Amino acid sequence: MSLSGKLSHTNWYVDNWGTNPSNAPGTSVTPGTSDAWGSWTTLLSALVNEACCLQVDVRDGNIGGQAKPQVMEVGADPAGGTSFTAIVGAFPMGASGGLNGVGGHHFVLPICIPSGASVGCRIKGANATAGTVGVMAKANGKPSGPHNVLVGAYAEVVGTITFVYRHDVGTVTHGILHRQHDFVNAIRATAHTHLSDETCLEVLLVQGKAVNVLRLADRIRTARGVLFEQTVMTSPDLR
Repeated sequence: MSLSGKLSHTNWYVDNWGTNPSNAPGTSVTPGTSDAWGSWTTLLSALVNEACCLQVDVRDGNIGGQAKPQVMEVGADPAGGTSFTAIVGAFPMGASGGLNGVGGHHFVLPICIPSGASVGCRIKGANATAGTVGVMAKANGKPSGPHNVLVGAYAEVVGTITFVYRHDVGTVTHGILHRQHDFVNAIRATAHTHLSDETCLEVLLVQGKAVNVLRLADRIRTARGVLFEQTVMTSPDLR
């Protein structure tokens, strides 16, 4: 989700829609059949800027009115080629409808993709007949108000992890320190104070990919003896 604030617009975008209007916008992708993956297909080549959001529309996945259940993976190649690695795992596309009929699916993927990377997708189909799927993709750059960035797993964030724990429960102090050392690159500083004879308050100042910050917070929250945990994250590019 985005944090509410003043109106914002993105500084750039790129898409594969082609001539508008068109009877066949986007890129034609051939799914795999009988629960097998199809080949990776390029949707957007070598982004000229970092993208902070990817929109994907899926059409034309049916043949003769026959439903074709499918799942899709979205991948990126940071080098701008076609050696894609999945950055969004398999998600259901449903049985996509025809372009000129009802149906089809729209997805907004809050994920950061670096400048120079190419974006592709591959589709797994359950039907024995592959057919073709029209996939329209649009990558949006950073918004003019960075507080409106759609924060995804690979977004760069700064923030705090605040937690209260009982230091007299087993080896909780050792366990918490051990878990922090697994994420040493994400922790910039720590503050610690004693609240009582039994409880302590600790605040971690963190910076890095959102996925790593959230994994660290989860490791701390699930440690035995932790009574409270709260994570706050924001973009480091606020102006």
